[in-house]
Amino acid sequence: MYQSNGFNTLANRVTQSIVLAYQAIAVVIFVVSLFSAYAWLNNPFIGGFFEQTFVLNGSDTRVPGKHWFLYEQGFKLGDQLVSVNSLPIATASGSSRTWWRW
Repeated sequence: MYQSNGFNTLANRVTQSIVLAYQAIAVVIFVVSLFSAYAWLNNPFIGGFFEQTFVLNGSDTRVPGKHWFLYEQGFKLGDQLVSVNSLPIATASGSSRTWWRW
């Protein structure tokens, strides 16, 4: 009976360690997501969502009677973004900080 009690104690400690590690990982992910969200909020919103091919994907606000900025400017589903302020766009990564500033 003494061995069984020792095994239960060891199993409880291992289980608690796994749960603690899982909780620590969850806290780290939460904190990282806060910093990520803050960085995302500091970037201006272009007023529409584009696919990797820079084609407008048709997402819009759910507020009746209101539309995002690009739709108010005449963009339609399927339009492709090729330049901003006469600057051509080749990739999102090459100039991602400046290609969508108004």
